[in-house]
Amino acid sequence: MRTHKYTKLDEQLAGRSAIEDTDALVHTAQAVRQAFAPQSANLDDGLERARARLRTTVRSQRMRDLVDAQQPAPSRRWSLHLSRPTAARVGFAAAALFVGAWMVTGMGSPLEPARVAARSLGLSSSSSAKVEKRLQPTAIDPLASGNAKGEQRTDRTRFSVEVEDVSTAGTHAVRITRNATPIANSPVSLDVTTLGAGQLELNTQDGATGVPVVQAGDLVEVLDSNGDVILSATLVSK
Repeated sequence: MRTHKYTKLDEQLAGRSAIEDTDALVHTAQAVRQAFAPQSANLDDGLERARARLRTTVRSQRMRDLVDAQQPAPSRRWSLHLSRPTAARVGFAAAALFVGAWMVTGMGSPLEPARVAARSLGLSSSSSAKVEKRLQPTAIDPLASGNAKGEQRTDRTRFSVEVEDVSTAGTHAVRITRNATPIANSPVSLDVTTLGAGQLELNTQDGATGVPVVQAGDLVEVLDSNGDVILSATLVSK
């Protein structure tokens, strides 16, 4: 009877020892995991940040490659470089052209050879004198309107007049005066249709001759068949 009690006690002690050992191991494992949890989390965060930086870098490089592929090829800039012998030949040719033009024009104005040379090369002066003014009606034809223009350059002379709503048809005179005196080639004729419209365009480049050379301050007047002024204006620089 006593032996049986001892045996049962040993079994109870052995079972309690096994349970206590298992609990101790579980607690130890939990403590180890808790101790290394911050390091593991920091390691995971570091890896994720590194992956994010790598993805950003790859994406930026792809965008740069795409933009570079779409950019047009740089254009080459051409420049003219003349050697000294070539420049000397060009200068000699220009001088010969100038002197030849001067001889052809009778050695008149020093500017005339330049004009002839420019015309022979198909060039025109970069500066021009332009005048313009809207024509105002008189009481004789109060509904009439129009515009007068003039231009003078080294390669051409132009003069134009446009009229509208004129009450009389047929040939009308356009008179240009300077200081109350008619200028050269004035007056000129302007034909007005039955609709009251007319246009006059004189240009030496088109082969016109006798083109009035107008300037600021000139008075332009449109006269009807009776000689009465129906439109007038004083030209101003444009």
